[in-house]
Amino acid sequence: MSKNFINTLIIVALSLQGNYAFAQCANETSYSLSQALKDSLCVKKFILRGQRLEHLPRTVGQLKNAEYVDLQKNKFAYLPDELGNLAKTTQLVLSGNELKRAPESLCNMRQLTSLHVDRNYLVQLPANISELKKLTILDASWNDLASVGDGICGLKN
Repeated sequence: MSKNFINTLIIVALSLQGNYAFAQCANETSYSLSQALKDSLCVKKFILRGQRLEHLPRTVGQLKNAEYVDLQKNKFAYLPDELGNLAKTTQLVLSGNELKRAPESLCNMRQLTSLHVDRNYLVQLPANISELKKLTILDASWNDLASVGDGICGLKN
């Protein structure tokens, strides 16, 4: 085995809560977001809970192998379209933000089985939400939805 292979770190989870960054790796722990993003393709869980952040950086789109993304309890009024690049994400938690609309790019996340957008200010769901064929849980409670739109009828599960 080459020395480079042995020293490769695998990030299991990247957590930003309680005012610190925490990346749990196979061989070591990193407390720097920038350091953890160097191996962004290894991140399986991304937790950015309760930071009261207003903007999510577009670099979130680099976390292409993230399966679980928790962005709840921040102050996001909008999310970057790059969030839709997370094609392997199965669980997305956006609860307790200030979202008025969810980006259409969320529907690129075709592996989603669970989507939590509750406790926001959403006035509508993405028009193409029916493209989320694997979605089994959709929590859109406590929003400002006047209607759910026709797209929701395409959700079979």
